[in-house]
Amino acid sequence: MSKSNVSDLFMVKESEPNVVSAKAIGVGDGGANIIDYLLREGQKGIDMIVADTDDRSLDASLAPTKIRLGEKLTRGRGSNGDLEIGRQAAEESYDQIKEALKGKGKGFLDLTFIVAGFGGGTGGGACSVVARAAKENGSLTIGVCAMPFSFEGAKRSELAKKGLEALRSECDSVIVIPNEKTLSTADKNIGRDESFAMANAALANAVKLIGSIALVDDKTGIYIDFFDLEYVIKRCKGKKTLIGAGYSEEGSDSASVALKAAIESALGDNLNLNDATSVIARFQLNPSYSLMAIQSAMRMVFDASNEDSDVLFGTSIDDSLKPEEICATVIVAGFPLDEPDAAG
Repeated sequence: MSKSNVSDLFMVKESEPNVVSAKAIGVGDGGANIIDYLLREGQKGIDMIVADTDDRSLDASLAPTKIRLGEKLTRGRGSNGDLEIGRQAAEESYDQIKEALKGKGKGFLDLTFIVAGFGGGTGGGACSVVARAAKENGSLTIGVCAMPFSFEGAKRSELAKKGLEALRSECDSVIVIPNEKTLSTADKNIGRDESFAMANAALANAVKLIGSIALVDDKTGIYIDFFDLEYVIKRCKGKKTLIGAGYSEEGSDSASVALKAAIESALGDNLNLNDATSVIARFQLNPSYSLMAIQSAMRMVFDASNEDSDVLFGTSIDDSLKPEEICATVIVAGFPLDEPDAAG
């Protein structure tokens, strides 16, 4: 959609919402932790799977579907921080992975999240193999991964970079959430366990935010759907994709305040909206909320974007929100991978 006419954003689609079959697979110990977090939060509409080389992690997981990677190679004892062992273990279990990620067939649109915390051997080594299996099944694949805290050391940081490079070669898009950025918003006296809990929450929220767009089934709003997400993701394949969320209940300008907060949380201090090629904005609002206020908020995006940007917009109705209360979600995509940002 061209950015030349903001009023085009308010044309309601006539087609029916599509049925999306979504799966999230947590790879390695860190990925399993994210899946457990989502399950404890009561996430709906996404089938949860974990895949690991470590039996202890699998046994502790809440996921209904568990895959023991490399049964012959690792015998459930982990990858010892070796990316090659993680990769080989996934290759050994490839058929099992592919079967677990198989879609529901005709009439369904498939979306797979590959979730991991990078820095170890299984997540970084196996994720790219898992993504390949999902792609062979015909699924849109989105990686959601965390980069290590600085206190985890240079070795884990280097392993994470190699794992990220491999995952990007197989995924349609990868959302990178640096643990260090997450920690920057915390109290300086926060403990180790709390730090990792915050990191888990950040990755889980990324899955939830994207899922809230892809899984929308709200005929009462101006909806964006799976095809919009797929278009943006595939248009920006090989480039950087960022997400953010914002909230406000500050009177008539709450849409602009929430959207600005969402954009700032996505871009940080080092990137500019003008450099993006695609923007998706979604508002969750009370049914009485003014569309003129939404239009004013979107004008801010149009004014800051470049002429060739695709800007997509939607709303969903939430009766539990107060009349001036609003939540905004943005996906901003198309930045070159060498552009500096908080994702490194």
